[in-house]
Amino acid sequence: MRRSLTLLGTVALAAATLAACSSSPSSGSSASSGTTTIQFWVRSDIEAIAKQLVTEFNATHSDIKVRLTVTPDTYEVEKLGTAIASGNAPDVVALNDIDVPQFATEDQLLDISSQAHALSFYKDLSPGQLSLGTYQGKLYGVPFDADLSIIDYNKALFQQAGLNPNDPPTTWPEIISDAQKITALGNGIYGFDFQGDCSGCFTFTGMPFIWAAGGQIMPPNGNHATLTSPGVTAALNFYKTLWDDKVTPPSDQGATGATWGAAFQAGKIGMEPFDAGLGLAAQKAGVDVGITPIPGPSGGESTFAGGDDMVILANSPHAAAAWTFTQWALGVGPQTVIASNGFSPVRSDIVTRTFKAKYPLIAASLATLPYGNDPVSAKLESLTAPSSPWIDMWETAIFSGNVTGAEQTAEQAFNSTLGG
Repeated sequence: MRRSLTLLGTVALAAATLAACSSSPSSGSSASSGTTTIQFWVRSDIEAIAKQLVTEFNATHSDIKVRLTVTPDTYEVEKLGTAIASGNAPDVVALNDIDVPQFATEDQLLDISSQAHALSFYKDLSPGQLSLGTYQGKLYGVPFDADLSIIDYNKALFQQAGLNPNDPPTTWPEIISDAQKITALGNGIYGFDFQGDCSGCFTFTGMPFIWAAGGQIMPPNGNHATLTSPGVTAALNFYKTLWDDKVTPPSDQGATGATWGAAFQAGKIGMEPFDAGLGLAAQKAGVDVGITPIPGPSGGESTFAGGDDMVILANSPHAAAAWTFTQWALGVGPQTVIASNGFSPVRSDIVTRTFKAKYPLIAASLATLPYGNDPVSAKLESLTAPSSPWIDMWETAIFSGNVTGAEQTAEQAFNSTLGG
């Protein structure tokens, strides 16, 4: 349904590696006269946004024109890797942020550190996405659009269960208690929902519970796993409690993500960790939706900072023009276009009183932007792919009850891949 689902698949990066390019956007070549045309690639998931922005940019810039190419979500890395290897790479790409480390470590992206740090709103950009764009102290990608994990909740079911619909849970015990009261309504209604056989879903919505509990799946350098840490244990036990208490649908055990959010849209679920996109879809279906951050055991909040980072290819002959377009796309106007299409902008300073009134669910989601986190590893997709040690850990802990064994097995498997 949203970009988080692209985590369900893993694709191969082309083997060829280009030599590092030492140029910067200010020194990239462009036509001395006339118009410079740059090639811009995006995933099909944001095609509508990209078309609107490219049309607007081309209409307002006479010296630079942007030519858009849309690639299938699940084949973006493969197609880009092939284009780089054949010498036909685009100039700028809105790249799934979790894939940026793969290309940065292969010296295939341009260092845009000085240009990005000079932005007056740099401090307001999504920190989690910036972390994915950083490699060895240099910045190779800036956020373009965000996909933030939050908890969508059904205000009507809260009210029916005797709960305050404007006072959602802010701790794990409150989530469990509220879920129990909502489930008690019966008629196929459950207090909480998750996708028990969906590795990408647990990446997007499970990791924030770990982070909010003070845990990590790996350190910032990504060279070894920390899956036996107390934060991971706490999150696994939290989900195990929800399952054991029967406040989630029985079908969750085999849920693969194919129907993620459908029961919430049908008004049958009290709380669903997902994103603002689900809330907007459910709202259109007549559900009175609220959004609340993913909390820790006793408070706090966290989110998985998904979405796309803008990257400029290292061998782009039009790096200066590519940066002009990238900087323009981060402006308030273009970022508001992203919100008008039901996606989240990447600037926290965009949330004004007017913005909140026009885009209340997206504004509520954006409140979590400063707390965004991401695991930074070029091997993340292989570690969290379907049939991976990551999904095995969640399934074993929740449905078999062996939390300790699940953590230990997964950590060993992660370290085998990471070399730690």
